[in-house]
Amino acid sequence: MYWVKEMQNTIAFIEGRITEDISIEEISCSANTSSANFKRIFSIVAGVTVGDYIRYRRLSLAAKDLIETNYKIIDIAIKY
Repeated sequence: MYWVKEMQNTIAFIEGRITEDISIEEISCSANTSSANFKRIFSIVAGVTVGDYIRYRRLSLAAKDLIETNYKIIDIAIKY
């Protein structure tokens, strides 16, 4: 149960910095664990790797921006 709550906090941390370059070390530090342990636990709890989660979220946010805004594609690409 502890790790589920910790993963919720970590996902909130990632979402708050989704447009920035985030390292695994920064994310695992926010979860108060080592990066190796964090990657293993995240994959078990979330069902995807940390890198894949960030990539999927950025792609979905970029798609949303493409649909809902009039921004140029290059601007959206640079943002995410």
